Amino acid sequence: MNIPKTKDRMLLGIISGGLVFIVQSLFDYMSVKRGISKRSYWTTAAGVWVSSRWQAGKWNGQLLGAWMTFGLNLVNGIFMVWMLPKLV
Repeated sequence: MNIPKTKDRMLLGIISGGLVFIVQSLFDYMSVKRGISKRSYWTTAAGVWVSSRWQAGKWNGQLLGAWMTFGLNLVNGIFMVWMLPKLV
């Protein structure tokens, strides 16, 4: 299998942040469905910006929480890709 390689750290950080978002969302969904967690991470992230828990639980609050989580994962992915080579 021939996997293309990239030296663009920004693109690599965005891809890794996106993959982390997918994995994090799957684990969050499963933990809420099994009753391990009472509230999803998207609802918690939306609760920072909206005025009530009811608004955070609605679909537009969930969408806001998903965008916030996605953005933080992208920033974290870019930061990790740029900082890890400097630490090693």
